[in-house]
This record gives sequence, C-alpha cells and structure tokens, in this order.
Amino acid sequence: MHDVENFFIRGNVHIRSLGSFLFAETQIHQLTIEEVRMSGSELSFVGLNAHSVLITHSRWRNKRFRETLRLPSQSIGHLQITNSTIDRLVLAAFFNATNIHLHGNQIGELASTSNARLRNVRRIEIAKSTIKQWNANMLHNANRVEIFEVFDSHVGTIVERALRNAHIGRLNFKKTEIGRLGTASFERSTFGSLMWTDCQIDAISPNAFSNMATQ
Repeated sequence: MHDVENFFIRGNVHIRSLGSFLFAETQIHQLTIEEVRMSGSELSFVGLNAHSVLITHSRWRNKRFRETLRLPSQSIGHLQITNSTIDRLVLAAFFNATNIHLHGNQIGELASTSNARLRNVRRIEIAKSTIKQWNANMLHNANRVEIFEVFDSHVGTIVERALRNAHIGRLNFKKTEIGRLGTASFERSTFGSLMWTDCQIDAISPNAFSNMATQ
C-alpha cells in the first residue's frame, strides 16, 4: 500500500498472530490501533513509514525474533503508546521514530533485539507507567537520543548492563520509584547529563555506575 491517509484497527479486535514487517514499504499518515488484543513478532512494525503511530487501550504480546535479518527502511515521526499492557517492548523496533512517548502503560520488559538499534530517535519520554524490568543492552548503540525522560513511573529492576553503550544527551529520572539498579547498569555509556530528582531507589548494586562518562 502507498499513500494511505488514515489506517485504523479499533474496537474490540483480537489478532492472534502478527508476522514481521507487516507494513514494509507502506506509507501511512496516521496509524491508530485502539482497543486491540494482539500477539506477534517484535519486528511487526519494522518497515513502516508513517507520520504518526498511536497504540492505545490495547494489550500487546511480543515474541522474541532470534534470526538476524537485513531490516527494511523505516520512518516514523511520532510513536505514542498510551494506557496499554505490553509484556515485552523493544524500543529498537522503532529505530527510525523521531519521538517515542509512552504514557500510562503496564510493561513487563523493556528489551533489546539483535536486529536493530535506535538509529535516529531523538526523544524518548516515559510517564505514569510501570515497568517490571529494563533488560540488558536495552539502548545498545543508541547514539542520537537527545533527551530520555522517565517521570511519575515505577521501574522494578534496571538490570546489569541495561544501558550499556548508550550515548544520550540528557537522561532524567523524576518522581520515579526504582527497585534496584544492577551492577554496571551504565557501562560504556556517555551522557551530557544524568539527573535524579524526587526519586526513590531501594537498592543500588556495587559498581552500578562504573565505567560511565558524563560529557
């Protein structure tokens, strides 16, 4: 498909299996997924070209894709996921989204994939969300993120090497509860600034901030 103005999947829709690269070489101005239960590959939205993507009031289960593939091109202006439940979210699957906004979600894992890295994402915002775990290498090789903000949220565990080899202009945690920061959580990462404001952290593991640099 080419030049679709609005693409809607909404209203008590149940999709049992989503394949990879569903929208490869497709151009959509606005993609809206609302009140949908769906299960699929972590690469389902790779290849999408859209001005705006909204996923809201939905339940989304993602299976890990273990093969290494050459990925189709992708361009997304703004990705917004709100009031949804997601067992496993791979931000790198939206590697060419300029802005990523997560609000009011229940997320099991923020995970990595061997197939993609955040190439051109400029801003990530997580607000009023609960995330059980940030997995290792979640932002591996992300080198163009200018602002990453987490506020009014709860994070269970930021595991060992969760933010390994990430290069971020500004990383802010504000009014957020964190259960545990793992060892070497920020290994080989660089930040213009790293700020914690009005946060509660239950435990910080030994060497949590080792081998990290601020510019």
